[in-house]
Parts: sequence; C-alpha cells; structure tokens
Amino acid sequence: MAKGPANDDLITKGELKAALNKASDGGAPFALSMTGDGEGLLLAAKKGKAKKLAADMKKSAKDNKLDLKPPQPFFGIAIVDEALAPAKIVFRVNKQPPAPFRMAILKLIKPLTYSELEFMVDEGLENETEEDDEQEGQPTAAAPPQPDSAPDSAPPPPPPPVDMASLRAELMGLIQKWQGGAPIDPAQADAMKGLATAGIAAVKAGDAPEVAKAVTAMKGLLGAPSTAAPPSTSTSAPQAAPAVAPAPGKFVAMQKSRLIWDSARKRVAGELQALRAAITDAAKGDQEVAAIMAALNQLDDILVNLDESLLDKLDELLSTTEPGAHAKLLQEAKAIIAQYVAYTQSSQLVAKLDGNTPFGVKLSVASTMGTTLKALQATIV
Repeated sequence: MAKGPANDDLITKGELKAALNKASDGGAPFALSMTGDGEGLLLAAKKGKAKKLAADMKKSAKDNKLDLKPPQPFFGIAIVDEALAPAKIVFRVNKQPPAPFRMAILKLIKPLTYSELEFMVDEGLENETEEDDEQEGQPTAAAPPQPDSAPDSAPPPPPPPVDMASLRAELMGLIQKWQGGAPIDPAQADAMKGLATAGIAAVKAGDAPEVAKAVTAMKGLLGAPSTAAPPSTSTSAPQAAPAVAPAPGKFVAMQKSRLIWDSARKRVAGELQALRAAITDAAKGDQEVAAIMAALNQLDDILVNLDESLLDKLDELLSTTEPGAHAKLLQEAKAIIAQYVAYTQSSQLVAKLDGNTPFGVKLSVASTMGTTLKALQATIV
C-alpha cells in the first residue's frame, strides 16, 4: 500500500483544519518544517505554546523516521484576517523559512480552503518558553499566604503578545472611519493625517509597537468631542466646502488592491528565489558556472522593474483625505501600473517564466503578473 503524505504521521487533516480554524480567532500556534524529500510538514494546535509544538514535531519526526530539513522546525502563530483576506494565512514565524517552504506548506493548506500564505518574521518568538504548556491540566498548587504588609510586591503580569494582523486591520478601519466622515476637530486633522501616515509606514516596517501607538492616538482623536465652532447662520460670507474623502467602497477596493499586489510580488519573488537555488545547485561542478551565475543576475531585473512604487503610492492614497491630492495620487498610481504592464508585455524573460522548468521548479511569473495587473487596472479607478 502506498504511504500517504508525511504530514499525516504528525497530525490528521481534520485535526489540522480544526486547529487552523483558531487562526481567525486570536491565532493558532504552529510548527513547520520539511522532510529531506521536500514534503511540507505543518503541526498546529488550538492553544498552547508554539515552541512546545516545535519540540513535539522533532520528537514525532524522530519516532516516525522522518528526516527534518533543517533539523530545527520553525514555529510561531498563524493568523487569518477574516475582514481583509479570509483565504490567506499569515504565519508569524521566529525565522524566515527558505523559499521552497512556501510551496510545500501551501500544498498542505490548500485542501483546507486557504489559497495564500505569507511568512512574517517575529524574532521575539525566540524568547518564548515551553513550560506553561507542559503544566496544562496539572493541579495548581496552593499559593503560599502573602504578608498583608506587602500586597504590591508581586511583579505585574507580562503584556499579551502583539497580533500584527489585527493591528493592521484596526489601523485601516480607523483610517476608513476618518475618511468616511467621522466627526473630528478640524484643528486635529493634520495630526490625524500624520498618525495615519506613520501607522502605515510602521506596518510596512513590521514595527508592531509603533502601529499600536498610532492606533491608540487615532482612537483618542476620533473619540474626542469636537471643539469646532458651530456653523455661522450669517449669509454675508460663503462657507468653505468640506473636504470630500474617497467613498468607503473605493477605500476598501484600494485596501484590497494593495494586498493583491503585495501578495503577487511576494509570490513572484519566492518563485524566482526557488529557481535561482535550483539552477545554482544544478550548476555545481559545471565549467561554465560563472557564465550561468551571470545569466541568473537577469532575474533580479524583474523585481527591480516591478518595484514597490505602487505599494508606496497606494499607502499615500489610503492616508489622504484632500480631494485634490487624492486625484493626483490616483493618476500617479495608474501611471505606475501602466509602466508595469508595458514592462511585463515587452520582457522576453518574463514571458518565458511560466510552467514547468528542467530544474523541478514550476513558475507562474508571467501569468501572475498579467492577471494581477489587469485586475488592478479595473479596481483602481
């Protein structure tokens, strides 16, 4: 009888799906690795410590004679943002997994209705301990009586872990609320714009504490009563027209457009990295290795031409409420997309990067870029 997927030796598909369902409800701890044969391995739980899961994966792999590559599994918290991308799992992981991991893990989660994934590195996970989970279910020892004279001697509990995906969603929700016409003191408009810009920049940098600070400050401004003077009833002078923010539907479309383009670039980057690694490995010992490596440098030109300019421009669009500035930024975003389209349609290299390759790496660079850019031209209007 043929042996099933290696991951079935660690966890059943039903158990994995049940555990990952918690990814949209506070996050699910996970550990992931690959076998020496290139099969993905993913272990998840409804609760507990991710570092403990990594230790469990090592032990279970040894018991089932599975060769882990690398020997130490990656671990962290899996998060799904139901509002923005319900089919995408963000794996907040202790270290960046190598490029081949993306396709191997995607193969495991696709049957569970997840079609996209993203690795977001959080090195702070390395400081996590395992002990709390090992003691779950054990009777709790009675605490020794404390002297009445020192009730405040106990240290405060540690803060809860930061959920970057939730922070990002909360930030975007506040920006949408503000641009949708939430009452705010006009004197605070510049401060709100600055906080929105700073918050988006912090999201891009992966700086969760700064995102949290921006979110807290924006909540304060949106929640504070307006000190603006009531409108005058005099007819002697016309009232200034209020700033018109983008309609909520267009705001959401721009949010989704940013996510779509960011996801497409990361997918292409992962495929190119996997192709480079496969060609480099195949070229070992070849007399023409220098020429081969020089040719590989052409792959870098793709992401240089399909750069992050559009992401930056969409961030600016999401943070502006001035009609004139919004219209100008919108035209600039359309021009960038047109530039990307022209490059992908004229590049002979991009056209060749679709389908199977002799190096065992399947590519979808041309089709991904073509489909994504066409969708962006339709939604960014």
